Amino acid sequence: WKNGKQHGQGRAYYDGYGPVLWFDGEWREGLAHSGTLFPDGNWHGQKKFDGSPKYPLTASITPIRWQDGQKIPDRDLDGYGTKLYEWLQNQGLSGYFPADAF
Repeated sequence: WKNGKQHGQGRAYYDGYGPVLWFDGEWREGLAHSGTLFPDGNWHGQKKFDGSPKYPLTASITPIRWQDGQKIPDRDLDGYGTKLYEWLQNQGLSGYFPADAF
């Protein structure tokens, strides 16, 4: 942390149907700078007792490398047209990225 904002290496979780690790990487002045989106391969949160996604066809995602200066990928998350950038915005997570990421 620096000046009350995330700064340095760190992780960020979203509470969906359980905790979802949505970013792991470097933060600068409270914004994601470079790292991996969904490093554990699950964007939904529901898991089986063994830790695997409960709905693997719609909850699994290939981890995405991202860094400042790149657009958030236009990736379909669930097979129903939900785009990654839309999901991040709808969950209130877009504020953790530089404005030019969307």
